[in-house]
Amino acid sequence: MNMNQLPEECQADDEELSITLKENPTTGYTWKCSMDRIGILELESDEYKGEDISETLIGAGGEHSWYFKGISKGHVAVDFLYYRPWEGENSATDRKSYTIQVGENGKIESVI
Repeated sequence: MNMNQLPEECQADDEELSITLKENPTTGYTWKCSMDRIGILELESDEYKGEDISETLIGAGGEHSWYFKGISKGHVAVDFLYYRPWEGENSATDRKSYTIQVGENGKIESVI
């Protein structure tokens, strides 16, 4: 895989893919991740990290990262919606979509 062609919020090697998006849960907005197919890519974990800032900056955001592992050959669309859960998905203020190609032995081949 050519690492220079990855979207800037993505990092990948042959075995693992991470996607990191800005998030500010103090506003009620969070990212929801979904995949259109199962059995190709597996979400291993996700975590939110607040920005390392002084305590005087109330309401500052951070970054949410998802860590995926390829498990079988194929392609899968991974979609993210940024919305307040109580307002529903139709109220999303941002959307991100990626198509991930997984090759033999779960190797991450491309992310577009």
